[in-house]
Amino acid sequence: MWQTVSLPNSEIPVRLGLATDIDSLIELYGLVTNQLQLMGLRQWHKDYPGQEIILADLHSGNLFLVEQEKRAIGVVVLDDNQHPQYADIDWKFKSGRVLVIHRLAVHPDFSGKGIAQALCRFCESVAKQEGYEHIRLDAYRGNIRSNIFYQKMGYLKTNRSCQFSYQDLPCDCYEKLIQ
Repeated sequence: MWQTVSLPNSEIPVRLGLATDIDSLIELYGLVTNQLQLMGLRQWHKDYPGQEIILADLHSGNLFLVEQEKRAIGVVVLDDNQHPQYADIDWKFKSGRVLVIHRLAVHPDFSGKGIAQALCRFCESVAKQEGYEHIRLDAYRGNIRSNIFYQKMGYLKTNRSCQFSYQDLPCDCYEKLIQ
């Protein structure tokens, strides 16, 4: 979907994921899921995000990654597909085109090195280039670090949340106006 997007200049380059990245992406999501579970967070599980979802993201051209030595160390999925529960959220920005961030993850060994920031800046650059007016996302409430990160990146927390069947806690919803 975003093959025509020019990537912003960054010390941490982001590129479109390819079918050949599947094994590296399965490994990355698996490591992140295991790390979350060791922290007591039931944000993801062995099948989410699993191979089927990752392949669909790659096929749709909506998955972007950061790599080091041909290994995915950061990933994000971008599209305009809002979960049906988003319809019940009292968004501050109600009109205009919406880009949605899904499944952002960073390899535990590379946490704190600016990769998540680079991925978010990339998402904002895509939104601006493609004429989206704001970005939306949801973040698992138990993952305090993730929620603080999005707020530091300028995302505004809404007053409502969404609850997914595979999670024990709801997800807080965030949005950011793109200018």
